[in-house]
Amino acid sequence: MTWHTSLVTDPTPPPATSSFPTPLIETTSPAPQTPSGTQGAELFGLEWNGSALVAVVALAVALASLLYAKKSYALAKTQEERREARVDPYLDKSAIWESPDKSSMWLGTLFTIENQSDRDGSISRAELIISYQSESGAPTTLRVHHSPSVTADDAKGFIEVPERLLANGTIKGWLTFKIPMAFYSGRSIEGMHVEFRDPRGVTVKSGDISIPRQEISDPTQT
Repeated sequence: MTWHTSLVTDPTPPPATSSFPTPLIETTSPAPQTPSGTQGAELFGLEWNGSALVAVVALAVALASLLYAKKSYALAKTQEERREARVDPYLDKSAIWESPDKSSMWLGTLFTIENQSDRDGSISRAELIISYQSESGAPTTLRVHHSPSVTADDAKGFIEVPERLLANGTIKGWLTFKIPMAFYSGRSIEGMHVEFRDPRGVTVKSGDISIPRQEISDPTQT
């Protein structure tokens, strides 16, 4: 007896092999994200992150605080000046006349004096300062104290020295100074002004006083 052997084959053909590598599948990677708290923002054409914005805000706060401090200092300084008594003299009129015995010349100055502060003050001294040149040509000054040009019983309209100045108050009156005739006629006077002094030692000068036209009589009592 003869045996026949038959081969059974799979009808599906084997997969074809290629010498080229298997192509990769193209994928899109997600864009990297900025960590929370540092995400930038665009302002004035520039990109700002959180730290930069915090620094700018801190600088603005510091500048505002500095401006406020300056305003507060200026206000405190103004208030402090208002608490300090002041002497502000304003010359209204000046006159000069001869004494009855012709031994001297009287210089009269009519002043309005203000105390533009919230505290009382006073005038402790008032002197006429005369600038002139000595015989050697050196600059020299003569100080003349205030004294009424008439007797105390007849005196009126004079500023008494010492004189009290009330807070935010004003006084007005004459200050008169007796100049020796020998000095007045024998010196070339270069300038004159009145110097006021208060008990604190603060000195205030009036404006320059020009030599006025000579009066016939004492104008303080007219």
